[in-house]
Amino acid sequence: MKEGQQIRKIAIDAKGKVKIDFVEIHLDESEVSQVTKALTDDEPNFIVNEYSVKSPRLAHKDLKDAMKKLRKFALEICEMIFETKALTFYDICAIKINGDIALRQSRVILTVSKEVRRTGKEIKFNTPEVTMYGDSEYERASEMSKVIENVVSEAKLYLGGKCADGDQLPLFPKLELSTV
Repeated sequence: MKEGQQIRKIAIDAKGKVKIDFVEIHLDESEVSQVTKALTDDEPNFIVNEYSVKSPRLAHKDLKDAMKKLRKFALEICEMIFETKALTFYDICAIKINGDIALRQSRVILTVSKEVRRTGKEIKFNTPEVTMYGDSEYERASEMSKVIENVVSEAKLYLGGKCADGDQLPLFPKLELSTV
């Protein structure tokens, strides 16, 4: 595990409102932790603080466009046959990252949504969890990971104040998310 802040989940609802979950990871430097580490030769203990930011401010175009680039990967992972023009019927409404993205030891689940034209209702489904980067059962994992890194970068900009209605004050002023 690496110290710092990492985004764990990015979700955009049908109205364009955003929810971002992230963690802040710190080395436990308490006396008890230090004694335990010295006596056992264990790895250092980390303290993980979890945060969730949900805002009525709409996602900016770059964030939405970055998420759209994941549609083809999601449908391939689910082994769904599609034509390129049919991609427009699908949206990626959430990305959930497990593991340590900074150390490139992470897995991802993509949530796909599609409006059923006959009823006008939205259906959602999740991809199976896929290992990111090189060592994956999904042959295009490295390419997908680069797109996910771009989505994470755009989410950081959103937290920093970039939104659809023009730049605003940061949602989380002290946030210094580590780069991917």
